[in-house]
Amino acid sequence: MTARLELDVRLPLDDFTLAVAATVRGAAIGVFGPSGAGKSSLLEAIAGLRPDVRGRIALDDAVWLTSDGRGVLAAARGIGYVPQDGLLFPHWSVRRNLVAGRRRAARIRRALPLDEIVALLDLAPLLDRRPTTLSGGERQRVALGRALASGPRLLLLDEPLTGLDLPRRRALLPLLQRVRDAGVAPLVLVSHDPVEMQALCDVMLVLDRGQLVAQGDPAATLADPSVVPLMASRGVDLLLPGRLDAASDDDPRGTRTVRLDGCAARVHVPARTAETLADDAPVFVGLSSSEILVMRPPSPSSPPVVLSARNRLAAHIAAIEPFGDRALLRCALDASAAAPSSSAPQLTVDVTAGVPEAMALAVGGAVALVFKAAACRLLPREVVR
Repeated sequence: MTARLELDVRLPLDDFTLAVAATVRGAAIGVFGPSGAGKSSLLEAIAGLRPDVRGRIALDDAVWLTSDGRGVLAAARGIGYVPQDGLLFPHWSVRRNLVAGRRRAARIRRALPLDEIVALLDLAPLLDRRPTTLSGGERQRVALGRALASGPRLLLLDEPLTGLDLPRRRALLPLLQRVRDAGVAPLVLVSHDPVEMQALCDVMLVLDRGQLVAQGDPAATLADPSVVPLMASRGVDLLLPGRLDAASDDDPRGTRTVRLDGCAARVHVPARTAETLADDAPVFVGLSSSEILVMRPPSPSSPPVVLSARNRLAAHIAAIEPFGDRALLRCALDASAAAPSSSAPQLTVDVTAGVPEAMALAVGGAVALVFKAAACRLLPREVVR
């Protein structure tokens, strides 16, 4: 369900004033930035939990805050809010927590039946348990279910995967994708994880110390030089969409291959990361920009270059952008004959500032992007958008 969210928010905080003016449209809207950037405060303002906010907030034709200071009470906005800690009732069963969400429904006619919510989030085995007996990931699923039970007009998720270890975070991503694609309500997701932004969101806003510094398509926005330093981790920060090839005797030992969307390339990934996935499953290949090496393609008369890295992707340089003592190379993978070049994936490679000159790299020039299979992470995606 696509929505139009209009924000013109000014909110004094301890160290700065949150000032965000943007109008965005999508089924899933991301709010990205480092810790302390004002992300959660923006969500609280949208939810109606910050009486000191000024400006304008509207969702489609519903105006929740006007420029002259008139606001709709939080309880009347019909928002499903999932804070970081979930805030479940610890002395009630999961079933009763879900029913509590139903009782607080602002618009019951919009709500999914409880049995559909249970099926959507795989909650059936948990219904008779109490939150204190659940894992962190299970508690987040229940909190999300309770929010959905309220029949929300908008779903606000404040870092729903925070505090979970990496395997649990990645296991919950398909569930969040399922919620997004069920069309129950548009959602706004707060996160500082670039993988979550790219896997879940149609559009994203980037905050730094309360200021909106970038917005747009997640993959393109995360490659923006003003956004790169805001990534708290140098872990996986690039996602390449593709489909898992069937296992073959031709695969190098311990690897599987993924054929990338929009180009002729195939990427080798560790076989263990594909153990639970079916052949032809839609996936993301996750990769850190710091793991990629850039090569000039050898001339036809040169001997072939032999490297231990399994992956070598043909690309051309779309842009070279100075970034302090670094340089960002935006590289577009060579498209397949069946796909237009605009659909080919792009990767941003982080190199030291002198590399482009030393290698005589220029916009439009051909390069090879080299990285190990072990540097890749395989992430399932239930729906290819």
